[in-house]
Amino acid sequence: MLRRDRPIFPRSWEANNYAALLKNYHRHKEAKSLLCRTIPVAQRVLGENDLISLTMRKVYAESLYE
Repeated sequence: MLRRDRPIFPRSWEANNYAALLKNYHRHKEAKSLLCRTIPVAQRVLGENDLISLTMRKVYAESLYE
């Protein structure tokens, strides 16, 4: 659930969606590279338990598995 007390960072959603798209097209190396750069930023800005941060970590884990 998104919190209403802070601004939403659309770039984080865009990076997450792009990484998921790369993963779906079996371009796992590119997805991992993108997420390695964006996950720490999202966690620092949004927090480790934010929906976007957790979704990015999920996509990264799925890319590692493939």
